[in-house]
Amino acid sequence: MKKKTKRKLRIANSAKHPLFMMMNFEIHRYFLDSTAGRCDGGQRAHNHLLMARKYCAVRDSITELDAVPHREVMRVHDNTQAFTNDLYKSVGYPCHDPSAVHDIESKYAMKFFELFLKFAEKDKERGEYSIGGRSWLIFDEE
Repeated sequence: MKKKTKRKLRIANSAKHPLFMMMNFEIHRYFLDSTAGRCDGGQRAHNHLLMARKYCAVRDSITELDAVPHREVMRVHDNTQAFTNDLYKSVGYPCHDPSAVHDIESKYAMKFFELFLKFAEKDKERGEYSIGGRSWLIFDEE
C-alpha cells in the first residue's frame, strides 16, 4: 500500500514573471507609502491586500479578483505581514531616506516579490487536490 504524501500548492515558475508584472504597481506604491515624509498606512494596507488578492487569483486560476475568497486573501496577507512590517530588515529598504525611491526597481522590488512568494506559500498544505489541471500550478511532494 502506497503511503499518501502531503503536497504543497505553489505558483509555477512560468507564472512568477506574469504575477510580478501584475503586482509591480502595488509593490512600488507599497515602497513609496513606506518612505519618510510620504507614510500612508491606509494606502499601504490597500496595496498589501491587493497584492494578496492577485497572488491568490493566479495561484487558484481565478479570472476575477472579486471572486477570490476573502479568507484566502487574509491568510496570505497575515503570512506576508511578518516581513512587510519592517522593510529595512527584510529587503534593506531605507524608509527614512526619501532619495531611495529611485532605486526601488533595481534594488528592492524583486527581493520584495520573492519574499512575498516565500511567505505567502507558508502553511499552504493540501491533500490530493487539483484545480482544473492548469499549468499555472504545480505540486511539490515533501
